Amino acid sequence: MKKFFKDTFYFVLSSVTRYGIQILLLPFITYYLTVSEYGSIDAVIIFISFTSPLFTLMINESLLRFTVDAQNAVARKLLNNSFTVITIGTVILFFLKEPILHIDPIVGSYWKFFIILYFLSNIHSCLAQYLKAIGKTKIYSIQSVIDSILLFIGCCITIIILRMGVNGYFLSLIIGHTLMIIIIFRYINIFKKPLSVKDFVIDVPLLRLMLIYSIPIIFSAISWWVISVSDRYMIFLFLGIEQRGLYSFANKIPNIVMSFSGLIVEAWLLSFLSVLDIRKVGIFEKAYRSFDIIITFLTILLIIPIEILIKSVFPESYAEAWFCIPILLASIRYKSLAGFQSSVFRKEKLVMKFSLPTILSAIINIILNILILKRFGIVGAAISTMLSFYILWIIRSLQLKKLDSSYLKFRNCFRNDLLIYFTCILTYWESNTKYLINGLLLTGFFYLNRKIFRQYILLIKRRKFGSI
Repeated sequence: MKKFFKDTFYFVLSSVTRYGIQILLLPFITYYLTVSEYGSIDAVIIFISFTSPLFTLMINESLLRFTVDAQNAVARKLLNNSFTVITIGTVILFFLKEPILHIDPIVGSYWKFFIILYFLSNIHSCLAQYLKAIGKTKIYSIQSVIDSILLFIGCCITIIILRMGVNGYFLSLIIGHTLMIIIIFRYINIFKKPLSVKDFVIDVPLLRLMLIYSIPIIFSAISWWVISVSDRYMIFLFLGIEQRGLYSFANKIPNIVMSFSGLIVEAWLLSFLSVLDIRKVGIFEKAYRSFDIIITFLTILLIIPIEILIKSVFPESYAEAWFCIPILLASIRYKSLAGFQSSVFRKEKLVMKFSLPTILSAIINIILNILILKRFGIVGAAISTMLSFYILWIIRSLQLKKLDSSYLKFRNCFRNDLLIYFTCILTYWESNTKYLINGLLLTGFFYLNRKIFRQYILLIKRRKFGSI
């Protein structure tokens, strides 16, 4: 568990810094960009997240999984294979401009930015995965913070000073990715010798093994995408670009929790892959319970002040988005828990076992959006997302119980569910008394989980990482 806590410490530290910078940037962006412009940025970013699994074949997942166990020479081949797949995917995507224009005209309006960002973001992702795989979690955390600082500086210059609008935001992303790729390359010094033709030759047998592992993950990745962001396309079709922009803005706060939890899951996965024995009695259940407590705490902490925060800090045109944020925060908790559960299947390379429930939840999400989106608007989209992730979490939990009954105890999770539900309901109550009651709920949460918090406090005081 020592490695898990050490990795988690670095990831969480970088996450807090990185998202502190991004939160600081958000009011400026919303002030200088209209809701429609914000929706256009979201459209391009979301389409990159959709096309990346399809055209990279999730090769970055194989890079992480195989590099953990690889020697230096093999690691270089893994990285080279990954770059080759990404480059080929980018070329194919470039020639698919016309079909993509019919799928999403907004992406077509920013086509050059889309292609460049697609390529650079995936190369950056692979290099970041490589840093994690070789145990350089501290460097990985530092580079993610630097990346956010570069985005902040770039946006201040291009959007606030030069008034370049949407183009300025994309240009800031491109500069940030480019600089980070150069910095990471310089640090890892992967090609210590002068480059030759051999360095660019694909290792076909190794690539075949990588693709056997990664291709099944595509279905899971696309399903995650469907549950998480396909509703934005449906909002665009049924409600228009402005409502899509509002919903995209509403997702920014929940995404903070998601990114924070994602870093913890990454730290846990690295420990799983390289050190931990998942069959050890109680080890998963303890880590899972601690993870749930952290995510539940963050969720409640963000739900309580969300109405005041959105209405007082952001422009009035964005204010109505607050109404669906509590629901989205609740959905992120289920998404985070399901992501943590998937580490067991990834460790055992049971890819289809964790892919199938995700596909089922994605189908349910689409059906729910079709049924309730027009009637309830963006709140309906938030409800569909929450129900889909809840179903995914339940199915994954049942799978784990079947795999090994010692993995999970549902009682603690359902208790945290009730606290979040009460907090969400009270948030919509038009009375200041809700803050007092929610404060009491948060206090009750601390009391119910006091043993876990005490252990974390002792851990911090000792300044060392040990087993919980």
